[in-house]
Amino acid sequence: MPEPLPIIKIKAQANHHALFLIVLGLTLFMVLLIIAQWYWRQFQLVMVFAYLTSLVITIAGVVKRLEPQFSFSLTPDHITYHHRYGQWRLHWQQIHRISIVSETVALEHIQLPYIGIKLVNIEQLLAQISPRMANRLIHEQKPLISFAIRYQLMALKQGILHFEPYKLSDGTTISGPLAAFLYHCQALDAAFGYHLFIPATSVDRDLPQFSALLLDCKRASAHYQSNTDATDSNTDDNGTDEK
Repeated sequence: MPEPLPIIKIKAQANHHALFLIVLGLTLFMVLLIIAQWYWRQFQLVMVFAYLTSLVITIAGVVKRLEPQFSFSLTPDHITYHHRYGQWRLHWQQIHRISIVSETVALEHIQLPYIGIKLVNIEQLLAQISPRMANRLIHEQKPLISFAIRYQLMALKQGILHFEPYKLSDGTTISGPLAAFLYHCQALDAAFGYHLFIPATSVDRDLPQFSALLLDCKRASAHYQSNTDATDSNTDDNGTDEK
């Protein structure tokens, strides 16, 4: 029986303090209910504002709580990005390049709060991402589009959503959110040199550290796979009956 793959799980910053915010919001609400028994008439406007504040704090905690427990799962075989709206999974061999996204504008070097992933073949995304998540990522990555248009890394026309069918290399066409997402990825690749973007809020450490971790995993994946194949081959040879 094959051994399970070792796995590294990464928590997102968006999950931090979720329970604390929920408890804080509910506690504040209960305290306000007690105070309102005596001071509601005198401080009505202040109390309403305080109630709204407690509601916002509670909702923020609930939203954080609804996020996946882990944002990334890293194994010697693949990388998986877990999102509230779905996930994408890539084999390390499908990834061409990983780096922090940065641009030099005039004499200024600007580092963006993203890690970029360039794929060997963008069409491999079709089997790795759901239409729901593809549609969500298009909206979440609007700041990248705005930055690219502002600094003339792409034309305004490229930053507009494409609803035309997308023609694949084998001649077939697709439509809907997946087609729009492929056009979106191509536009970002032309501007920044990457197809996928990992925001800083989705990891539990600094971007240079997480980028280095991904690069180490990618390098180690080939070595791990070769060792696994060699072990399997030896097992088969030892298990062969002599006649």
